[in-house]
Amino acid sequence: MLEKKSVVKGFFWTAIETYSGQGIAFLVSIVMARLLMPDDYGIIGMITVFMCIADTLIDAGFTQALIRKQDCTAKDYSTVFYFNITISCAIFAVLFFTAPFIAKFYDIPILKNVTRIMGLSFVISSLGAVSSTILVKEFRFKQKAIISLVCSIFSGIIGIYFAYNGLGVYALVLQAVLAAALRMLITLITVGWLPSLCFSIDSFKKMFGFGVKILASNLIFTIYQNIYNIVIGKFFSASSLGYYTRADGYSKLIPTNINGVLMKVLYPLLAKIQDNDEELVKFNKKVIQLTSFLIFPATLFLAGAAYPIISIMISDKWLPTAPLLQILCIAVMFDHIATINWDFILTKGRSDIILRQQWYTKGASLAILFATLFLGLKAVAIGKGISSLIFLTSSMVSIKKVLPVSVREIFLSIGSMGIIALLLSTIVYIAFLFLEYSIMNVTLIALGFFGSYLLISKLFFTNTYSSLIRIVKHRN
Repeated sequence: MLEKKSVVKGFFWTAIETYSGQGIAFLVSIVMARLLMPDDYGIIGMITVFMCIADTLIDAGFTQALIRKQDCTAKDYSTVFYFNITISCAIFAVLFFTAPFIAKFYDIPILKNVTRIMGLSFVISSLGAVSSTILVKEFRFKQKAIISLVCSIFSGIIGIYFAYNGLGVYALVLQAVLAAALRMLITLITVGWLPSLCFSIDSFKKMFGFGVKILASNLIFTIYQNIYNIVIGKFFSASSLGYYTRADGYSKLIPTNINGVLMKVLYPLLAKIQDNDEELVKFNKKVIQLTSFLIFPATLFLAGAAYPIISIMISDKWLPTAPLLQILCIAVMFDHIATINWDFILTKGRSDIILRQQWYTKGASLAILFATLFLGLKAVAIGKGISSLIFLTSSMVSIKKVLPVSVREIFLSIGSMGIIALLLSTIVYIAFLFLEYSIMNVTLIALGFFGSYLLISKLFFTNTYSSLIRIVKHRN
């Protein structure tokens, strides 16, 4: 059996880490969105793909390889540390010298300096990557939560200060770089780990054998996730990309964090029972139920109340974001299931399956992107929803290759949750056709929405509701 106390405590502190950090970042983004323009966010969106690809290359799957390996030695940690440093410096050099070409591609001169400054964050972050992995591997989630909270507060203050003083897009750039530096310093001090003067070729080969397939699949996924920014930035305006990136970010905020909280805690624990299929199947179903129970209503409420939330939160200048947000919220509803399946497949050591899945699904998704490109941003967003369904279907087919899960049983257990959340979301949307966009109205409607959902859940989803209550009650 999994260590129940470790799961509950890990879930609680990882939730604190995620939602305190994200909550503060969300509030900061509201203030900064009011101070900055859509073009500023669009410029950052244009280089996001390069930043994400670089980040994926630096990790190279070694983080998951370290977590999965049950008997890590000092040589293992040091080897990954020196690899990360070397790759991060090389990538910074590439970004530095290609920055003028990136700026020329988009015909936006400021991108040259923005790309070069943002590139510094990779070198900085690589210094603390292994220490951060040690915190996860040793289940020190409370310390990770505190680090995240401190970094979110200070980087948020810095970002708002720069935005208020008219630095424009550089407020976002400097905020990101200084946040990386602060997180790295605090993590190093907290863990107290220092690398030894050794690099083990054997250790590198063993971890790279597992990590290279994760690297390849992560690269495909990263490029796919960010190709939208490149295409929209090239074929539309910077402000259009700003609207899209805001909508995309807000739509992922809830599902990504809820799913991330659980999997950060469960992945190192699942690695300990990777040979117990019965236990893995049970937990696969349980995790999907718990995440769906939380993600469905939260995401669909955001879709139903998109217009008033955008208007109140970041002002009417961002209202073109609202219809995109509605579409993307529905598009990401089931992404967490595919991601969970992915992690369970990795637990079985089958990174080759993930790699094949990424090639097929992302190839189809890119075809959909280019087919919808000239139909407008809404069509692009709808196409992304179709792509998410393809990813979900592929993940369900793939997981059955390594675990005897019942797809029918899983969807029967969560289907009614989605239907009820969708009906309540529709009521919210209709209500705001007649109500004024005000904080009071949004608050009252939200209370009614989530109150109704919880009441229905208590009556019809008793097991899932009770499991969640137990997690909350036994967090300590």
